Amino acid sequence: MLAVGVLLGFGKSRRRWRDAALVVVALVAIGTASGCGGGGGASASGPNPPGSTATPAGTYSVLVTATANGIVHNVKLTAIVQ
Repeated sequence: MLAVGVLLGFGKSRRRWRDAALVVVALVAIGTASGCGGGGGASASGPNPPGSTATPAGTYSVLVTATANGIVHNVKLTAIVQ
């Protein structure tokens, strides 16, 4: 309903419709992402069972690179697996 309200709030300008479409896409992406994760479920204690594909405990670094309009952005992320 919010997305429809956003679209109806814009006039006939092509740029405004494009901006409204971007807002709708962003809202959908945020709504989808917020629905992921959580879950709960059972947790195992102790070492991983034989044949497990679990990531070994430790600290891992990941370099994420994004490019837009010829501009490159790099972000180094650190994940700690326990």
